[in-house]
Amino acid sequence: MTSRKQERRYISRLLSRKVGGGIQIYILIFFFMMFLLVLFRLVLDAQRLTITKDNVDDALVTSMVSACVYNKNEKNASGAVVIYRDVTPRFGARMTLTEGGREKADPQPADVLSMPELLDPLGDEYLQKSWDCFIRNFKQNLRLADDLTASISGIDGQIEIEEFSIYNKFYNLDHDRQQTDFMFVRYTYHPDSDAWSAYAYAPNTCPKAYNSLTKTESHIRESSISAKISFRVVAGTETSLTREIGRTQADYSIPVTYQRIVDIKLYIK
Repeated sequence: MTSRKQERRYISRLLSRKVGGGIQIYILIFFFMMFLLVLFRLVLDAQRLTITKDNVDDALVTSMVSACVYNKNEKNASGAVVIYRDVTPRFGARMTLTEGGREKADPQPADVLSMPELLDPLGDEYLQKSWDCFIRNFKQNLRLADDLTASISGIDGQIEIEEFSIYNKFYNLDHDRQQTDFMFVRYTYHPDSDAWSAYAYAPNTCPKAYNSLTKTESHIRESSISAKISFRVVAGTETSLTREIGRTQADYSIPVTYQRIVDIKLYIK
């Protein structure tokens, strides 16, 4: 029979025996935890990119809608929904005598497309009001400083407005005051000079502009507003470790351009 002293020595040897492979398990657990942390970080970065895109799109489109300050007088005169001053003759009619000697209105056609006023946007109050509404609401909607520096975490630094253009669709009118030929004129605001430029397309031709939402060139068929912005979107976050190896926040942001088009007719009251 085994004595109690021998049993105690046997148990002591079992307890003190080293289990092979123990350190490997800890290493595997460590790398598994690191993998989970990296995966979680990538998921958070992807979610931030999605949220940033949605915020920018909502702010841009909402601001463009607020800029749809069309000329009601011009709409009544020609049916054109444009952000521009009056260009179509209000009545476009002359008075003629009937057989009974009474005067009657004889409607006259209106050749609006050949008017030089279409290419003279200097001092146009509708264009300026449209820009003022856009930039004021864009700053507010995206929480931008006066210099367009973003405060949301998904954008690094300032936003640059590369283009703000208004595509106005003007019409000629026949004797019955019905719309005939049309022509688009693009009015583009230049912030550096605080001035507008005008470009006329060929009659009865629809211009095209890029739409980031659909990622295609879209035909503009009605009076519209187009805005294009550029900025750096944050794709990662700077840490103390990355700073030690000489990397800055700029290394974790990528340049992005984003452009949208809004049909004015869809948003008029």
